[in-house]
Amino acid sequence: YRLYGFTSQDVIAWDVSDPLAPVQLTGPSVGPASGTWQLTFTDAAASPHTYAIAAANGLKHISAVAPAEPLTLDQPAQYLIVTYPGFTSVAQALAQHRQSHNGLTTLVVSTQAIYDHYSYGLLDPEAIRSFVHDAYAAWQSGGAHTLSYLVLLGDGSYDFKNRLNWGLVNYVPPYLKDDIDPNWAGQAGSDHLFANESKTLPSVLVGRIPVRTASDATAVVRKIIAYETTAPGGWSQYGLFAAGDPDTTYATPYYFDKASERAVAAAVATGRISAGSIRRVYQSLEPDAAPPHYYAGGSTGTDVLLNFLRAGNRITTFFGHSSWYGWSSPSLFHVTDVPSLGPTPLTVLLEMTCFTGAFYHPGDPVLDEALLLAPDRGTVSSVSPLSLGNAAGHDMMAGPLLASLLQGNTIGSALYSGEAALDSSFADLIDTYTTIGDPALTPAPGPSGPTYSVMIPVVERASGH
Repeated sequence: YRLYGFTSQDVIAWDVSDPLAPVQLTGPSVGPASGTWQLTFTDAAASPHTYAIAAANGLKHISAVAPAEPLTLDQPAQYLIVTYPGFTSVAQALAQHRQSHNGLTTLVVSTQAIYDHYSYGLLDPEAIRSFVHDAYAAWQSGGAHTLSYLVLLGDGSYDFKNRLNWGLVNYVPPYLKDDIDPNWAGQAGSDHLFANESKTLPSVLVGRIPVRTASDATAVVRKIIAYETTAPGGWSQYGLFAAGDPDTTYATPYYFDKASERAVAAAVATGRISAGSIRRVYQSLEPDAAPPHYYAGGSTGTDVLLNFLRAGNRITTFFGHSSWYGWSSPSLFHVTDVPSLGPTPLTVLLEMTCFTGAFYHPGDPVLDEALLLAPDRGTVSSVSPLSLGNAAGHDMMAGPLLASLLQGNTIGSALYSGEAALDSSFADLIDTYTTIGDPALTPAPGPSGPTYSVMIPVVERASGH
């Protein structure tokens, strides 16, 4: 073999066919060749081999040596945060809030501690999955598993080696799985799989706070804590329901407004929100679409939606098609609309759509990320799709999910209720839905209903009769 173009005659060659047993080649010769250096060597191996060859000045050198971070399974917890080391202090603040507010036992673990013990110090999402599975198995009380919630505090990207030059650090990497969705060829992210098995109802409720800086982490955690420790205003009586244009690409059109109305009925049936407190913004294909809540394509529907969001809503739900960055085409709501909201009451968002939670794209934050990261507006957490999904499955999930939320359950528990309503045809949604935010967060309660005094007459029966 001859290799050209080395800038130094000090060249090192290894046979790395077995990466666990590399062999340095001792017979190569190096000589000048057209102003550079040429490496020549012979190998009589009967099968193909793999070689690693570099000039000595091109080798990487160790920049630091540090002891492995401690990691044990001796502290059982109900609420586990896995976070980038630079966000640990913020994670501790959230853990302390969950302990005082929810009474949960908590633990914060850094990704580096997991890598040190599970993947030789190297970034590997499989290491995180192995640790969480070990923790779930080990942490038991009275024969029952204690781990209920997993929060992944940090953004991640499918571009592990920055091939696209976005420069995004994999603070907490995504767990990618091939062909997770029958409608989407290729890989999709699934935070569900860090703690659970594919297409299986979760034993551990998972959420992600996809932040890229310590300041963003601080802002989101403060947002969550303030939301849960401050009495809500009159806005908490309202629910906002939005829907995109009907999908007429199929022989039988799919009407997202009708799916939304089924969700409205499920919400009102709980008795926790009144029919008069429902706000609607529905797109229509009809050019003469008119209010009270149908709008043709254009800015009018968007303006109404933004004003409803500014006014505040306990829950907000969208049915329809989406991209990573917005609802519907023509656009009903887009990531670029978030700054124009101004300071607003925070809402819990239920996305019965596709892609809006796909945090693992390495570019600018997707819609549900942007809504969570905005410090004084948008969402406090959302139920979000990480990939493509089927509208019929969304329809199946929405009613039970909404009912559970309005009855005072956590977002993670409500998502479980929605997923439990799916039949096997839509089990992929279990893998591709997650909480963008904190799965242990409880939505703000609605206003208390009126109380009534009831006078019950006392009738004394005369003796002898």
